[in-house]
Amino acid sequence: MPNSIAIGLALFLASATQLAVSSEAFKDENKIEQVVITGTRTEKLLVNSPVPIDVVTPEEIEMVATATLAEALGYVKGIYVRNNPKDGLTVFMQGFDANRVVVLLNGLKMISPTGEAVDLDQVGAMDIERIEVVRGASSVLYGSSAMGGVINIITRQRQNNSLHLGYNSGRHISDGEESENREDFRFGGSLARNNFYGQVNYQKSVNPAHDNDPSTVKQDSGSVEKNFLRGAVGAEVGGVTLQYFPNLFEEEKYRVVGAFPSQGNDYYLSSVQQSQHDLSVLGESGWQVVGRYSNHKETSGRRGGLRDTEIKNKYLEGQHVWRTNGMEWVAGTVISNEFMGQIKHGSAVPEIDAKSREGAEFFLQSDWMLSDQFELIAGVRSHHDDDFDHHQAFRLNAMWKQTFSETTQFNWRASAGEGYRIPGLKERYYVFDHSNLGYVVLGGENLVPETSFSVNTSLEVTGRSQSGFGWNAEISFHRSRAKDYILSELDAERTAQESYTVYQYVNRERVRILGGELSLGARFKNQRVKLSYAYLDARDDRSRQRLIERPYHQAKANYWLDIPHINSTFLMYFVHESGESSDDREVISNQFSTFNFAFKTKLKPGISFKLGLDNVFNEHAKADRDESIFLDVRPLHGRYIYAGVSYSFN
Repeated sequence: MPNSIAIGLALFLASATQLAVSSEAFKDENKIEQVVITGTRTEKLLVNSPVPIDVVTPEEIEMVATATLAEALGYVKGIYVRNNPKDGLTVFMQGFDANRVVVLLNGLKMISPTGEAVDLDQVGAMDIERIEVVRGASSVLYGSSAMGGVINIITRQRQNNSLHLGYNSGRHISDGEESENREDFRFGGSLARNNFYGQVNYQKSVNPAHDNDPSTVKQDSGSVEKNFLRGAVGAEVGGVTLQYFPNLFEEEKYRVVGAFPSQGNDYYLSSVQQSQHDLSVLGESGWQVVGRYSNHKETSGRRGGLRDTEIKNKYLEGQHVWRTNGMEWVAGTVISNEFMGQIKHGSAVPEIDAKSREGAEFFLQSDWMLSDQFELIAGVRSHHDDDFDHHQAFRLNAMWKQTFSETTQFNWRASAGEGYRIPGLKERYYVFDHSNLGYVVLGGENLVPETSFSVNTSLEVTGRSQSGFGWNAEISFHRSRAKDYILSELDAERTAQESYTVYQYVNRERVRILGGELSLGARFKNQRVKLSYAYLDARDDRSRQRLIERPYHQAKANYWLDIPHINSTFLMYFVHESGESSDDREVISNQFSTFNFAFKTKLKPGISFKLGLDNVFNEHAKADRDESIFLDVRPLHGRYIYAGVSYSFN
């Protein structure tokens, strides 16, 4: 994006910030009424949650996401969405990468096809009630890998008769070859009778390949076809609620990544079949038992190096909540089994030889309302792994709230907690042989679990004026130290002995992360403005070298306008990141800015039309670059325009 445009946007945001700070107080009524669950595993009003939570509402998801969850999370302050080596999308939070952020679907961990990180581009955006985001160490309530935070996707359980249809179509209009239309189709319906209900949702997304530079063989993005099928069946019998949730997912990817002399194109492809089955039993007296079985089968890789992978996860979790004398107790246990096998396509030699692990966990948390203003939470978790014995984690949360007038309230929140992560099966047993391309990646059987200690604190001020105008402001700081952090590193000794480069998963001595966030918001009648800025510094304590894919600066802003007299909504949002480490690569660009628009209008009762334009300034990475030599953090895609229509009957 031209510097003049960037400067103009910065001045606009600065002036909007001054307006928000100098305005009369405001408290968002929707925030007061909103119920959240992820921070404490019990239902609480968002404004009273002792754990700070960001919520993405279904209205926001509908405006910013055309197909998958990754689009919705890019809208949330302090979240960094990144491309992974398998052409998927994952998130970073508070300096921790996707391997150290737990993604839940209705409270249970999702399967991680890359070993530990959930691919958010494999989660459909259909029929999501809300997304709850909790930052900071959350291992006490959610176990291994919750060092950077938790993302909980909560789907709707429609207990009525309804029908929903939707269709979106769009096209890249950036430089390069003219692409075919990207299409997304959705169908959903539900039926209810007495104490029984059922629902089904289907989504199909087709995204053709796109090339920003037709003169090269390499494609910037390949063709992708996704199919999502999600269902639910529920019944209430004698005060007990029984629910079953089946989920099926299929994906086909193909992207040209280069060419072999006189041998044709080199390509990356992926074929995925994934199934998931959840069963839950909920009692009126505060107890619940939930189970999940997930199976992920995949064939993926580059020409001449395809892999067949199978991952199976089994979880059984029980929880009980009880309240006595101003105290709330939550206790639960988790039993898990994970399996992973990988073999080179057409070979009898496994790269991961049917490895598995089992775990048993117990957690306990107590919530004390010491006064009307002060709340204290303490929790502990014990985890037994069949290979790494016992691990414990402790967390302490506090909240102090004070109303200084009928229109202004202060909320101070603080937490100190431990996190941990048990090495994944892939990290321990991987033998990824790409010696024909000049490298191999090896697992480390001597890896030890990671541990971390994190401190978070935030101050939130909300208020409103008698005229209905108001503002809210929040400032927060976080600091973490992680020990035995697992990364893949060059093995110089083995490389010297071989004719190719050898990388291996190893424990680094220590990683230090610190940062802060500032967010401001204003609302008047049918208008909303939200601004946020995040600073992050993540380094290896031993070498002082910065960790890659973690920029110093991130700024996000959005403007929301409801237009009642034409039943319409307009949204524009801006994202800027800069200062990413080059990792000794030559820098093409270590910063980017995107500006997106979306407009939705109701044509008739139940019928809506939507129009959107993403990446208005057409900022994208340089085509045909060598990613191992050059750093270019800009988006893979340029300008994209789309339109859609939907029908809803309730």
